[in-house]
Amino acid sequence: MLHIMEKSVMCTHLIKRNAIYYFRHRRPLALVDHFGKSEVVHSLRTSDRREAERLARREGCRYDTLFAELEGREPAVPYRKASGIH
Repeated sequence: MLHIMEKSVMCTHLIKRNAIYYFRHRRPLALVDHFGKSEVVHSLRTSDRREAERLARREGCRYDTLFAELEGREPAVPYRKASGIH
């Protein structure tokens, strides 16, 4: 009998270290010199996968917008903070 294990697929830009989720995003090559590093990595301060996915999507939009502005182009989907929502 063949057993197939269900593979857990993680959200893009999301890594897990010691039960805590982290956001990871590669910077565009044109901006590596500007920042001095080739990627952004920081803790999302949660061990909850759903919350981490939500936060990673938000951070991804935020960085995509920042990188687009620094490269002098329009972002695909502009990042806007939701006012009054926490």
